[in-house]
Amino acid sequence: MPQSLPESMDQLTSLQFFSVAEVALMMGVSNKVIHQWIQNGHLPAFRVGSHSRVMRIRRQDLENFIDANTRPRPSAISEQDPSATE
Repeated sequence: MPQSLPESMDQLTSLQFFSVAEVALMMGVSNKVIHQWIQNGHLPAFRVGSHSRVMRIRRQDLENFIDANTRPRPSAISEQDPSATE
């Protein structure tokens, strides 16, 4: 029986491990994109069981991936650094 996704983002963000589908939902991309990131080594993941296709992504690995792959908005930079507008 397939595992269903949590009903709310609060339930989802309280987890320590995420499925590919959960990460795709949070990131606003397809499962295929998440699998590509994993296959290319950009997003660490591990298989559950020795011969399983089930993959999980640790919360900390996802947070590190997001931090490494997002840029601050220009408005956020100017709010933090007054010299950025000069």
